[in-house]
Amino acid sequence: MSLRFTDVSLSGLAREYLEVSLSGSRREAFDLILKAARTSMTVRELYLDVIQPSQRELGALWETGQITVAQEHVVTAITQSVISQLYSQFPFGSRNGLRALIACAPGELHELGARMVADFLELEGWDVVFLGASTPIPDVIRAVMDHKSHVFGISATLAFNLPAAMQLISGMREKSESHRTKIVVGGRAFGLSQRMPGQLTADGYSPDAEDAVRLFQECLLSKG
Repeated sequence: MSLRFTDVSLSGLAREYLEVSLSGSRREAFDLILKAARTSMTVRELYLDVIQPSQRELGALWETGQITVAQEHVVTAITQSVISQLYSQFPFGSRNGLRALIACAPGELHELGARMVADFLELEGWDVVFLGASTPIPDVIRAVMDHKSHVFGISATLAFNLPAAMQLISGMREKSESHRTKIVVGGRAFGLSQRMPGQLTADGYSPDAEDAVRLFQECLLSKG
């Protein structure tokens, strides 16, 4: 398969993983990642330097018409399986007493980025509830409140899901007077949108999984 990669900084392993996954070879994709985990890279490095950039490139390849929706789904399914395997190898730190809930915007089906944020927070000792995709707004809000989450993260990849994300944030603000949960947004839709996080009344925007951990911590240190 001849592809015109849009990200010139994509590492050799990330390119190889993406090409193998696009061919549909789940076993070969697993072998690449697990070999790297055994010999040369930490789980954190695999997330940040291989999985995260390859998924971004996957979206760019779809946007430029080089791959089909079916191919995008195949790669995403493989990557979900891969990170499930890597999760078992996480060097989890001691619990820090902080709680977070991560969910996708209503209607958003792309949950891999949100899953990576949840995994990175757990790596730092957070107690995390991951709701994933397609959870109705009232149920998300109830879960945040029942969990007594200190920070609530919302992910959106596609721009047409931003109005639903705004409804979710508004609903949270109305319900959280006694326990003001900080709200962080992330994902490609928020990054490309002209609607800045302030207009969404979120407490911050994070462009990737590693930055999300920093931002979640900063939100708790800020006043208001």
